[in-house]
Amino acid sequence: DDFLKTHRCNPLCKLLGLPANLRFDPRASAVSASEHSDLLDSSRNTSAYTMHKTDHASQRGRERSFTTRECQAAVKHGAKTPLREGKVAHDHDGLRIVTDATHKIAVTGFQRDDPLASNARPDLLKT
Repeated sequence: DDFLKTHRCNPLCKLLGLPANLRFDPRASAVSASEHSDLLDSSRNTSAYTMHKTDHASQRGRERSFTTRECQAAVKHGAKTPLREGKVAHDHDGLRIVTDATHKIAVTGFQRDDPLASNARPDLLKT
């Protein structure tokens, strides 16, 4: 029920032949968007999410075998956890991506079950 209040129909809905969402409430969307800014963009392509990586995040991606697309998916779909210094952890499919507060700059990333990563920065594991 909450989903329908915040879901704005898009071209995919029309392509699938779904009926118009008569429960959409722009006020609910505004409240929801202020709490979770990605709800209104839930149908946005994962690859459309802006993702810049620091040199450190790029190096960790190469070492730990995660791609920009996986970073984008973590930001789009992952559970968000606030960390120190305004950073945000995005956990999705076993991968933790740490971004700045805008969610657009990846600071680092690692598989949650990687003992080497967890030993290096225990502060990034706290949830």
